[in-house]
Amino acid sequence: MFISIVAGLFLGPFMPMDTDIPLPQSPINWIIRLVVYILIAYAIGAFSELLREEHVLRKSHYQSMLESRYATIFSLVKLSESRDDYTGTHIERIAEMTRLIATELKKTEKYKDFIDDEYIDTIFRTSPLHDVGKVGIPDNILLKKGKLDEEEFEIMKKHTVIGWETLHQIKRKHPESDFIEHGMAIARYHHEKWDGSGYPDGLAGEEIPLKARITAIVDVYDALRSARPYKDGYSHRKAISIIKDGRGTHFDPFVLEVFLRNAQGIKKIYTNYVGENIEETWAME
Repeated sequence: MFISIVAGLFLGPFMPMDTDIPLPQSPINWIIRLVVYILIAYAIGAFSELLREEHVLRKSHYQSMLESRYATIFSLVKLSESRDDYTGTHIERIAEMTRLIATELKKTEKYKDFIDDEYIDTIFRTSPLHDVGKVGIPDNILLKKGKLDEEEFEIMKKHTVIGWETLHQIKRKHPESDFIEHGMAIARYHHEKWDGSGYPDGLAGEEIPLKARITAIVDVYDALRSARPYKDGYSHRKAISIIKDGRGTHFDPFVLEVFLRNAQGIKKIYTNYVGENIEETWAME
């Protein structure tokens, strides 16, 4: 409105009545025109403010709805993880680790135009869904104190597809949810391997979604560090050594390189949740 008043006062007297016939206008004409412009500016300003307030209100409502949805899904995942997670913070650690690696990948030339802040936030929120399908695995297999036989392992492998199908049912009811779609990809593909020898679909290389390739590395690290009924936890040093051996076979070499450059950050996330109760030796074979 201020701009309208200034423009009207300075330019109004010099504006002709007709652009084809440059006849000067009387003061009353440009004053009336100025008033009209001010009223229009006021109406536009008021309408814009209403739209802005409505947008803020809708955004706040949408954000609250998303947070409620995230909290519900997180609670369900925590419930399923409680069956075989002895520290109780596995999914929190996975979320923090994937966010760290995605953030560092964003800084690289290869992924600077692919990964943005929204991608990082999404992988942080959806990586905890990676093992949601384990809710469909029988306890005698999931909690077995010993190595799975071939038949048991085939059943265990189905948790990737069970997870994908479970989230797919949610996606059908909420097709607008990109959040669920990202979770579906992570749940199904986080056990695929770079050389194509993984499961369930035998994808290879960059056929495997990046979000699943990131989750795969941190999930293996966390599994190696953590104690289970059938094994003790490895030290950080030993876990890193094992993961290095998977370069180009199990893991994406580029993502692995970024992971290794940030190994101390990964270790810090793990120990912040669990503590460091393992001596840094090579004893845990």
